[in-house]
Amino acid sequence: MSGIINSVGARGGIVGSDVYPAGHVIQVVSDTKNDEGSASLTGSSGTIEKVHDAGGNEEWKGTINNVDSSNDVLVIMTFIGRMYIASGVTYVRGGFGIYRDAALILESDGNDFQYWHQHAVTGIDDSKFITLQILDTSPTAGTNIYYLGYKVDYGPLWIHSGSNNLPFICTMMEIQR
Repeated sequence: MSGIINSVGARGGIVGSDVYPAGHVIQVVSDTKNDEGSASLTGSSGTIEKVHDAGGNEEWKGTINNVDSSNDVLVIMTFIGRMYIASGVTYVRGGFGIYRDAALILESDGNDFQYWHQHAVTGIDDSKFITLQILDTSPTAGTNIYYLGYKVDYGPLWIHSGSNNLPFICTMMEIQR
């Protein structure tokens, strides 16, 4: 059975029904960002915030419309995370998370993205391919915007999504509950 969303947002199956079997994918949406890297997050608070550029624009996100709040949304984000440890710094560490609108729905435990401890090294610059995934079991009806979050404890940490790098991709699937 397959379905479509008509021009007024109503759902219809091939037999005109609004009921799909549990696990049926209602819609798949993917958003990509590859025009710039994020602002570098520095400091030592370990507090998560939405990824943003130097101007404060929160563009590392995905938007899914016409969601039925009785369904689930599978959210998958892929991106390159990058950290740098300068000469004389003992360690750096950071982590990531996912927001639905303003609500934090996934946060990594501690600062588990990267941890370096060094002695007398001139500097380390490292990038990693990251995939975050969560099944959002309480989306709001209508439009849901999922934002990438980041945190750092003795950074800097940033998202490498410029034109010469792999893009940030957010894929969202609404799934019949």
